[in-house]
Amino acid sequence: MITVKLFGGAKKTFSTDQIIVNQDSLTIGELLDFLAKNKPKNTNELDTSNLLVAVNGVDSSTMGGFSAKLKA
Repeated sequence: MITVKLFGGAKKTFSTDQIIVNQDSLTIGELLDFLAKNKPKNTNELDTSNLLVAVNGVDSSTMGGFSAKLKA
């Protein structure tokens, strides 16, 4: 299980500050695809190319970007 904390536009799109994903291992890219496909209907598109992603407080770009592995 992966906990995703949302801020800014993503928080507004999902109308929550946290989403639980029932997966044990994903890449950041796979997670962003999952979020984009599962966003609420009639909300703005989730611009995954314009997001800052941090994993445990570390900028994901220093961890391999969208190919970085996430583990529960």
